[in-house]
Amino acid sequence: ISEAIKKSDSYSVGDGEVVDVSDPRIIMNGLEQLESKFDSRFGGFGSSPKFPPHASLRLLLAESAANNPSAEKMLHSTLSAMAQGGIHDHVGGGFARYSTDTQWLLPHFEKMLYDNAQLIRIYAEGYAATGCAEYKRTAEGIFDWLTREMTAESGGFYSALDADSEGEEGKYYFWSANDVATVLGDDADLISRVFNLKEEGNFVDPMIGHEDGNNILHLTKSLEELAESTDEDTTGFVGTIVGALERLRVARELRVPPGRDDKIQTNWNGLMIAGLATAGRHLENDAMIDAAERCATFLLEQHVQDEVLYHSSRGNSGLRFRGYLDDYVFLSYGLLELHCATGKSEWLKKAEELVDQYVALFWDEAQGGFYFTSKYHEQLLIRNKDPIDKAEPSGNGIASEVLLRVGRLTERDDLVERSRKTIEAFRSILGRAPSAMMTYLLTINLSNNGAVDDVGSNSSPSEDSDQASSSAGIKGGRFPIGITLLPETLIMKPGSSASFEVEIQVSDSWHINSNRPNQEYLRPTLVGLEDEDWRGRETDFTITNLEYPEAQFEETEYGTKPLSIFKGSIKITGTLEASNKLRPSMKDVVFSIRYQPCDASKCLSPDETLLTLPVVIE
Repeated sequence: ISEAIKKSDSYSVGDGEVVDVSDPRIIMNGLEQLESKFDSRFGGFGSSPKFPPHASLRLLLAESAANNPSAEKMLHSTLSAMAQGGIHDHVGGGFARYSTDTQWLLPHFEKMLYDNAQLIRIYAEGYAATGCAEYKRTAEGIFDWLTREMTAESGGFYSALDADSEGEEGKYYFWSANDVATVLGDDADLISRVFNLKEEGNFVDPMIGHEDGNNILHLTKSLEELAESTDEDTTGFVGTIVGALERLRVARELRVPPGRDDKIQTNWNGLMIAGLATAGRHLENDAMIDAAERCATFLLEQHVQDEVLYHSSRGNSGLRFRGYLDDYVFLSYGLLELHCATGKSEWLKKAEELVDQYVALFWDEAQGGFYFTSKYHEQLLIRNKDPIDKAEPSGNGIASEVLLRVGRLTERDDLVERSRKTIEAFRSILGRAPSAMMTYLLTINLSNNGAVDDVGSNSSPSEDSDQASSSAGIKGGRFPIGITLLPETLIMKPGSSASFEVEIQVSDSWHINSNRPNQEYLRPTLVGLEDEDWRGRETDFTITNLEYPEAQFEETEYGTKPLSIFKGSIKITGTLEASNKLRPSMKDVVFSIRYQPCDASKCLSPDETLLTLPVVIE
């Protein structure tokens, strides 16, 4: 019986083929599964109840940075819907645990540290990538809530706020139209319009089946979009709204607040350290980084006793329970992000020490991967491994990322190799349900792009624009292909022409087919326009004078004759011609680069990268 239970609980390395962590198809499969569940109307995935999809959003951020339009659509639709919905506390900041409906309107009002730890990072990264003010405001609101309601004197962070106050779920957060009028006076009408408040209430109470006069503040558009419909400038409009919300918050503090779970848990605090460090770096907010450092110092000094990391503490009642896998892994994750935010080597050293400890305490020497309990915990019938990302990320998934990144920063090949083995330990489920293992796909993405963490720097939009000017070109592609389109902009007249260049960088040991492969079943490398005139339809722009480099010819395992291929750095030049019927305007010209990556033993599915070139017509 014991063996049967162990077998049923394990994700055996013997099931399925070995995962090739350099194979982009794993990530593509995960994205396809996400897309099949995507709610194109309200954002997020699946139906009610809807939980914030933290790990999925992180992968979508990475794919959006690689100019994946589908990922970009899913990402920003979901981030905007959540930020504007009732799941987001517009008055006090932070997010509730989940939404009971598909529209993100009616939440279960409990607020969890681990949700907000992940979301502060995601919204800050979203802002860094787009410059979207709504994302920045949302991240800063989470920090305000954390500082005001969830921070202990020690610097640690409390675990959660209850949903109930005075025996009623959500009572603390509801507003009647009269409540708002009493607090805001002349500004009440504006806030009621902006946040969709009604005299009868703006949601159906599921207990009574109709509205009961209560309202949940929520938006249908961002404040910036709403400002466009007023005579007031955006800054003044947003400032008025933010000021009114602050007055509501002060008034709300006179109510009986929800109960607070004041445990300080190492795992959730580790996630918040990571979130604050990353958000502080992207938002250039030193207070966030300072709060992360203070919490890290508290945990290392107070949650470690006789070189053992403990799971939790509460006030003066002492430490509780030896640390589990998530305690060690999430804290190492936070310390790693602190190192990247501050450049201080002490945080990387502590992260590396924790990594070595959890390898020694939790690693499964027989089948790979990490157990949830250490070899010093009570020995139960089975030692469980849970590889799935849920509301909290998988300990094994985050471990795979930390091992890879710490290994690269410290030049320790053993840690990089153990990262790969961690992923391979769960290859059977990764092959069947990659969308349930987004943290692993993130690590595979990091492994494939070969980058080492950019330590002690930020990526605010203003800095990004400076970097773009010194690192010319419109970028795209995904491993094993990187693509650059030059120039970054064009100024043309109707009927004129201009030169362009597409540079394709192929990773070592890979190649792409030439523009004229000598096997019919192989896809050629082609440069064109997304709306190219292939049905005789007149278009605004056409491409002429395309020149491809000379191909190389090589033998492969799967070819009957030498293949015509491109390797290394490939430059393709051409001429863009503008229609003489164009009028002065700004046009986005979408280039399509099609290719099929292969190595010595296999070919990946044909791929296409779309790059948008802004063209000013004078």
